[in-house]
Amino acid sequence: MSILFEPINIAGMEIPNRFVRSATHDGFSTVDGQITDESVEFLADLAKGEVGLIIVGFAYVTPTGQAVPDQNAIYDDRFIDGMKRVTEAVHRYDSKVVLQIGDSGSQSAVGRQKGIQTLAPSGTKKEWVSFEGTKEIIHTEKGTPEYKAHTTPMEALEMTEEQIQQVIEAYALAARRVRAAGFDGVQFHGGHGYLISEFASPAANRRSDEWGGPLENRMRFILSCYEAVRDSVGQDYPVMIKMGAEDQIKDGLPLPEGVQMAKRLAQVGMDAIEVSEGVEQEAAHHIRTGVDTREKEAYYLDSAREVRKEVKIPLFLVGGLRSFDIMERVVEEGVADCVALCRPFIREPHLVERFREGDQEPAKCVSCNGCLENLQKGRLTCIFND
Repeated sequence: MSILFEPINIAGMEIPNRFVRSATHDGFSTVDGQITDESVEFLADLAKGEVGLIIVGFAYVTPTGQAVPDQNAIYDDRFIDGMKRVTEAVHRYDSKVVLQIGDSGSQSAVGRQKGIQTLAPSGTKKEWVSFEGTKEIIHTEKGTPEYKAHTTPMEALEMTEEQIQQVIEAYALAARRVRAAGFDGVQFHGGHGYLISEFASPAANRRSDEWGGPLENRMRFILSCYEAVRDSVGQDYPVMIKMGAEDQIKDGLPLPEGVQMAKRLAQVGMDAIEVSEGVEQEAAHHIRTGVDTREKEAYYLDSAREVRKEVKIPLFLVGGLRSFDIMERVVEEGVADCVALCRPFIREPHLVERFREGDQEPAKCVSCNGCLENLQKGRLTCIFND
């Protein structure tokens, strides 16, 4: 039997295989962030398809932290009952389910549309992805069709000490709700230019107080959030992070610092790390198009190798994984303990089941990001009907 079908235990959470559905916004929630029947069916189908661990795409922990329309929310107790429907549906199968929580920081398109002042470690103005913008940017790595992200000018104000403490507390309260809803664990969104990765980035975080400057100060925010969450959920509950190991912007977080941050998180008790990228030069750079050869798969593999040298807790590798043997080799070599996918599961929610039954042809996903174009129209669905 392939190592990919061996179970793994993460802080008491027994996962039946090494396949992880990486958290992704799906657009299935209501305008105010409530789970819908469509959400429940979408996630339950992944469990039916034998995905070992399903990470539900990120729920915002503060009203100002919403990234995009129709996004899951967890900033109030009124969201617990809806989330219970998700955990009950997934737990009818053997899969485990975790909720990712986060704050989008300066990248809140919804905040701008609602007239809510967005907040960040340092004040910033930039053109960023929006569902109402007029300009278009095209990714450098081109697929077919090309993914065009609409952008709009955005401005965020520097957070005060009081606001920082309020967001840290919001993470703790959100994690308590995650556990109350029956999730098997919680995951921080610490990548892709959202608030946690902004604090870690020397380019995005230009503060001169205890929250900025040297790495020790820049990682103070995530360490404080972790401590607050751990106090909220207890020592016996899995707490994980999707972490930007390296920024994609000039003067951003370098990989050696990302490795040191991962090492520190493991030391304080983080239970697992999903290796991704941090602050991006262009929107959705982490969802790369044109992954059309084996050589282009696993595009965070080198980052994961460096993190593994210093970190012994479970690692998840995400980023362009399509071929069964490549996934298998990543785990066999110990670079990562689990492989995380999303776009392949949009086209083939029962991909793991297909692999287990012996059909190990690569995932059908062609990395065109047509699913993201559909998401801008309202729902995360594949453009192919097969």
